[in-house]
Amino acid sequence: MYKKIKIIPLFFFLFILLYSQKSVAESCENAITFVNKISAEASEIISSDKYTKNQRKFYFKKLFIDNADFETMGKVALGKYARKLKPEISDEYNELIKKLVIQMIYNRLDSEEQNNYIIVNNTCKPKGSKGLEYLVEGDILDSDERKITSITWWIIGKNDSSLKVLDVSIAGISLALQKREEFTSFISRNNNNINALIDNLKDTLIE
Repeated sequence: MYKKIKIIPLFFFLFILLYSQKSVAESCENAITFVNKISAEASEIISSDKYTKNQRKFYFKKLFIDNADFETMGKVALGKYARKLKPEISDEYNELIKKLVIQMIYNRLDSEEQNNYIIVNNTCKPKGSKGLEYLVEGDILDSDERKITSITWWIIGKNDSSLKVLDVSIAGISLALQKREEFTSFISRNNNNINALIDNLKDTLIE
């Protein structure tokens, strides 16, 4: 009886450990598949010669609106000031974040000299302890499959089991962290006023 009491908990511990490892592996595989799909579509849009520049921007915007979590991005960018974002201005702020992030990603990937990209993502690791976030890493290649730079996607799992992009780092530069430094510094210089940041974004962002 004593041995059974010792063995059964060990069995369940090993079962849970193996199951959790399998679950992480499956989740990471799903995250890589998700990111590669977005990457392929983004590359096709940017490199396509059947679209005008404005059309490329339109389809690129739609791609990220469908697959990114801009509300959480906006909170990450605000850092310690996120709790000060009042409900009456959150919608306007989130729309500005959506416009800003899409412009930044598009401008980083688009180039007059070279925009025939291939983006290959092949490694994934969990981020945090909740098992809902992943970092998917890959490379941006030219048309000859030579590496141009690295790319890392921060992916978050939602309650409906869907996956969303939370951040993109190109050449080691994270959009979220870059904006967090800029935003928190700006708000601090303007008497901790988030409205001042919103006004500044409206003035500086163009379609």
